[in-house]
Amino acid sequence: MSCTPRDREVQYIVLHFTRGRVGRKNFTRGRTGRKSRMPFNQDPFLEEKKRRGGRKRLRDYDYNRPGYYFVTFCIENMVEVFGEVVAGEMQLNEYGEIAEKYWQMIPQIYANVELLDYVIMPNHIHAIIHILYSNETEKVDVNLPGKDGHYGQVSKIIKGFKDAVTTKIRERFDDNEFTWERSFHDSIIWYPESADLLRIKMYIKNNPKKYNSENYKDL
Repeated sequence: MSCTPRDREVQYIVLHFTRGRVGRKNFTRGRTGRKSRMPFNQDPFLEEKKRRGGRKRLRDYDYNRPGYYFVTFCIENMVEVFGEVVAGEMQLNEYGEIAEKYWQMIPQIYANVELLDYVIMPNHIHAIIHILYSNETEKVDVNLPGKDGHYGQVSKIIKGFKDAVTTKIRERFDDNEFTWERSFHDSIIWYPESADLLRIKMYIKNNPKKYNSENYKDL
């Protein structure tokens, strides 16, 4: 039976999302959180940054756990490659359309993942990932010398997405300078039933209206 173009596209992204490779950074962290009381316009990462003391992940936290994860990942050196903000609205170019296409395909690769709000900005992406249940086949365990822990499905999803987008863009546009910033930022939404989830959704929705590339140089 021959594959349709759609089938081939799904096979292409499955190859990248399921290769199981992860970066070298230690993504295992964790600690029980407390309820956030951030105002609607405050950086959603602020409370998590205080808890983590400069670490990107919570120590001993299992990122395979069901839950809501607000993530941000950026282009290397914050180069604006995905389009531009015009009159408070994001206008995607061809690079941005590729990124959006592959992001929307993630639930086809992971049956236990739901995508909530997201926005692709000129040089970074904000998104909410909902892991519905723990899937043993998607867990990523990596033991490194002097480091122990779980990278987790969240890291696997983002790395697979980055790999797929990078490969497609470099193949189509012969752009070998296209590069993501290493790793990503995350904030665990401890109380999705509270106003926290709404605040982050509003933050994502309003991001284009408040966009200034200078604001993201320190992410």
